[in-house]
Amino acid sequence: MHFEAVFGNGSFTLVAHLPHYAEWGNRSSLLYMVDHLIRRYGDDHSGFFLDDQTLLERALAHSRTEATPLLFFGAAFGLVDLIERI
Repeated sequence: MHFEAVFGNGSFTLVAHLPHYAEWGNRSSLLYMVDHLIRRYGDDHSGFFLDDQTLLERALAHSRTEATPLLFFGAAFGLVDLIERI
């Protein structure tokens, strides 16, 4: 898989912020791909967050304390919205 060629196959903390894509559900190829990566490579602190700031904070803390690589997925406009809220 191309992901492994770039990042390796270790355990990662994968966090995704894709608010506008959530409306598409299983019809979104981006959601499907990120969900697959989370299930295959993500640790227990990985997942999607929309308005759940706690999930993001736990994932960041876990990544820092356990020294697991943190991968953050997001689409441009969703990330702009997130930055404006923080």
